Amino acid sequence: MDRDEYREQYDTGRTAQQAIRRVYNILRAAIADGRLPPGAPLSEPELCRELQTSRTAVRHALRTMSADGLVARAPRRGTVVVRAVNRLPLRGGFPQDSGLVSRTLETRLVSCSPLLAARLDTDDVEVEMSEYLLVLHGEPVGVQTAYCRLGGAEDYEPDLVSEDLAEYFTRRHGGDLADVQSTVEARLCDYRTSVLLAVDEGAPVLVRERLLVATDGRAAELSYTTFRADRVALATQESPASAPATAAGRTLDPVPEGAYRHLFTVPTPPFRTGEDSP
Repeated sequence: MDRDEYREQYDTGRTAQQAIRRVYNILRAAIADGRLPPGAPLSEPELCRELQTSRTAVRHALRTMSADGLVARAPRRGTVVVRAVNRLPLRGGFPQDSGLVSRTLETRLVSCSPLLAARLDTDDVEVEMSEYLLVLHGEPVGVQTAYCRLGGAEDYEPDLVSEDLAEYFTRRHGGDLADVQSTVEARLCDYRTSVLLAVDEGAPVLVRERLLVATDGRAAELSYTTFRADRVALATQESPASAPATAAGRTLDPVPEGAYRHLFTVPTPPFRTGEDSP
């Protein structure tokens, strides 16, 4: 492939704004997986070399991350990571070592609307609604609202953090968990939730809808969890059955100061296509 063909296929419409987005995505992912832990310095010249992009793109990306509260300028140190992005399971429960704490806000019976009845496959006129606040290191990061079919364990106070999801399901609903169906959407935070999460109304949030299905094929619980998008990333690990075993779930080593070479996997084109092309 010659230069003109390459540019036409891969570089058409490429702008500085695209480079900023790519730099931001790579750096945020490195913070989320622990390769850039709090306290790690970010050298603009080194990032420019490793990401094959301009200093302008790096500076704008770092400025956006600063607005997100992830990095900050430190005297005599330059830009450093000041806050982690917490990766939480998309489908399962919250691991005990996540640092999360759940606090019950409310539990009561509510009318079962036709929409809820359809999702939970129930004819009951009421369902149990429970709402929890998820707190990480003293900071609210999520609000979970769960709707459960009646007939489960009475006076059961779930621990959303320390219990395995299958164990929780058995103790809460009296059967075995057969399937977990999850969907995530990006939304703008409503006023009431913004107060609970200590963010501005209209701030970006991630909303996970999760349906827990029993072995009889009926859904027993429908929940909606709203996470702060600036504090939480939702992750899942799924590998093809034929794929070899990997080190999924291992703790990644932090990157030494000034050493980004093994942090980023950046495709190298057969030639340079412009200073703003990472």
